[in-house]
Amino acid sequence: MEIKKFDGYKIPYQNKAFDLAYCTHVIEHVEHPRTVLREIKRVSNFQVFEIPLDYSNTVDSKVQHFLSYGHINVFTPAIFKFLLRSEGFEIINEHFSHLHPEVLRYSWYKNAKLKKTLARETTINILPFLRLIKQIIYGPVRYREFGYSAYTCLTKSVGDLKVLT
Repeated sequence: MEIKKFDGYKIPYQNKAFDLAYCTHVIEHVEHPRTVLREIKRVSNFQVFEIPLDYSNTVDSKVQHFLSYGHINVFTPAIFKFLLRSEGFEIINEHFSHLHPEVLRYSWYKNAKLKKTLARETTINILPFLRLIKQIIYGPVRYREFGYSAYTCLTKSVGDLKVLT
């Protein structure tokens, strides 16, 4: 096994050195996501990407919150898929997931440095129930991209960015 440190913008391996590259919770932290995606595509045949779903109607009022843990990009699944497809990735499979309550506790209390309160603990404990209610009200199609914590997809390289002029 080999471990190398690199900045993400220039991966120190030859073209197609790997069958699969795994990139989880990285793209939201980088200043130039297209450059990182191109490098990942260059060194691998298939890729797994996972991004957090931080977006909401009030995302613009939470800038400091997201910056506090390094999220300088916020994606919706549709915008992330556009980014991938426009960079020559084909999406083979996709999955939406929820944070486990213990991960949410860690995120709130350790990362965000929030104090433990009865209201926060109640919210964490009733989230699965609230998600079920939303799915019943809005249906599975509309609910598909809303209310989830992360979007994960398996992709393969099929081409390069082509901009018509």
